[in-house]
This record gives sequence, C-alpha cells and structure tokens, in this order.
Amino acid sequence: MWVFKERLREEKLDKINYYIKKNKCIIHNGFVMDASIVEVPVQHNSKEENDQLQKGIIPEKWKEKPSKLAQKDIQASFAKKHNKSY
Repeated sequence: MWVFKERLREEKLDKINYYIKKNKCIIHNGFVMDASIVEVPVQHNSKEENDQLQKGIIPEKWKEKPSKLAQKDIQASFAKKHNKSY
C-alpha cells in the first residue's frame, strides 16, 4: 500500500481525481484501530470525582492543580477479558 501511495503522490493527483470523479467512483478513507489492552496504574479518585467525570465535568480540585489534571486520564475506562478486569 505504501508503494502504491507514493506512486500516486509522484503522479499528478489532480489528474487522478479528475478521472475518479468522471467515472463516478467513490473512494472511502479508512483507518485501522488497535484494540489491544494496556495496563496502567490505578487512578485513585473519590466517589464524587468519579461521579463528576461520568457527567463530563472536571472536578474543581483538579482545575486548581494543572499537574494533577495532566496525570489523570479522564476518558479511561475498564474492560473485562476472560473474566479478568483491566
């Protein structure tokens, strides 16, 4: 794929796009997603902090300390695989 992509870049992409549109072809961009499980340190949040995070609110204490906020992953969640929590 990489070689093909580089060859396309070498050619005039405008010409290629013209022929694609002329022949009414549709090209969809895609991506590959890595779904591997990565272990990280446990976040020790209070119940109130967790409740606020679930509502999409950053706790006030964290806003006061930017260094603490930088170390927290507010989008992190857990998963189960073979009855083991990650």
